[in-house]
Amino acid sequence: MDLLMDLVSRLLTLMPVTGTLDTHCQFGAAWRIDGRATVGREIAWHVLLSGTAILEDDDGPLVRMEAGDVVLFPAGRAHVLHDGSGKAASAPIFIQEAGFGVARNGSDSASGAAAELLCGRFLLPSAPRQLLREYLPERVLVRGRSLTSVLPVDDQLARVIQLMHEEVARRRPGCKAVINHLCGALFVLALRFASNDLDAPRSLLALTNQPHLRPAIDAMFDEPSKPWTLPDLAALCRQSRATFMRNFNEASGRSASDLLMEIRMAIAARCLAQTELTIGTIGMEVGYWSKAAFHRAFKRYAGVTPAQWRQTYADEHPASRRTMIRQEVASA
Repeated sequence: MDLLMDLVSRLLTLMPVTGTLDTHCQFGAAWRIDGRATVGREIAWHVLLSGTAILEDDDGPLVRMEAGDVVLFPAGRAHVLHDGSGKAASAPIFIQEAGFGVARNGSDSASGAAAELLCGRFLLPSAPRQLLREYLPERVLVRGRSLTSVLPVDDQLARVIQLMHEEVARRRPGCKAVINHLCGALFVLALRFASNDLDAPRSLLALTNQPHLRPAIDAMFDEPSKPWTLPDLAALCRQSRATFMRNFNEASGRSASDLLMEIRMAIAARCLAQTELTIGTIGMEVGYWSKAAFHRAFKRYAGVTPAQWRQTYADEHPASRRTMIRQEVASA
């Protein structure tokens, strides 16, 4: 668990995740939600507040969700949630309240088949590649009931969900802002509890079961400018090169060299966006003592040159650019 949280904390420092609530659903039978596929910066999420739901996607058999369950789709796949009755769903009516949508389908919510859900998106930062998204399973499903049966005291996720529920129910001033801030905690806690699944597929979560790889992972984050080789990283873990490569790939689905490259490029992209450091200096910060070598590596990774990335970010985030300039003037 500590290894996973260290990884998530380090990655979120490089690429902070925010979130937004899109719709508060209040349904009676029969109901259905068609979750669209997402690309780029968005990860869809759903929290089942009450009732039950059937989840369908391309990940295998149908899954029954209970109140308190959370599901997110890092791979962006399309999905369906429904009541499982087999009946045609009643078309919902959408209205705007307190800054988010409210969907009600007009069915009798007292029928015993009612369900209440929160639906939204986690928003990843602008980056050349979505490292967090690529290193997570295609679907993350967290069972809310495990919070009471397995972890009776450490129930932060349940409390966050309860706070979100209270905010949408009371519709007090600023509730949308409160919920959006809680989304960041929802994301991290969902990953924390999902990591309890020892059968997690090859991904960032699976690395939590490989503490013997921690020295190499720490080294990549702590000293990205060092010219690490696979034998160097393997030696830190007291493994042979072949054993280290096999263990890392089996856990994460990627090579250690891939992760090192992605950490370096994420750091470089952030420096290009948020500082006035020269491109050559940024290259040295991430292990490239030749400006030309850094230029080639960044373009191969991001599809654009470092200068183009910096300009594109500045064009898309003019307010951030002005803030950065003001901070530099103030510190001069």
